[in-house]
Amino acid sequence: IEITEALLTNDGKTYRARQIRCDVVNGTAVYRLQFKRLTVFRNCRVTLTVNGERKTVDIQRNLLDR
Repeated sequence: IEITEALLTNDGKTYRARQIRCDVVNGTAVYRLQFKRLTVFRNCRVTLTVNGERKTVDIQRNLLDR
């Protein structure tokens, strides 16, 4: 799996990841994405380009479902 781009959409604005890091832990790839520091989160989504295909994760909804 290769993530080549990560975009965070928050409150109508889009931020490109400053850094994308990958570590392998016990045979599992763990990606760490670094974005601009934000203090307010509204309608958050992360769009990842994984192996050339775009995938969107609704962060806000996933946090509310906890």
